[in-house]
Amino acid sequence: MGDTLRRRLGQTTFESRHHEALLGLMMAAGSVIDAVEQVCEKHGVTRGQYNVLRILRGAHPEGHARCEIARRLIERAP
Repeated sequence: MGDTLRRRLGQTTFESRHHEALLGLMMAAGSVIDAVEQVCEKHGVTRGQYNVLRILRGAHPEGHARCEIARRLIERAP
């Protein structure tokens, strides 16, 4: 993936193999996030809303308190 990552980022060298691996993971995560956003957009929800709905579906029918929902979020809102 080194050459592909270098071309994609327009970067000729990396500080270390760890840095290169981290950037590769960040690129992969960005691709997954883009795909999830496209699906969410089709259904009229944001990624954050999907996250909460996912938690509530798993808690049905009892539900969760807000603090428990916040604890289970994949991405925390600021």
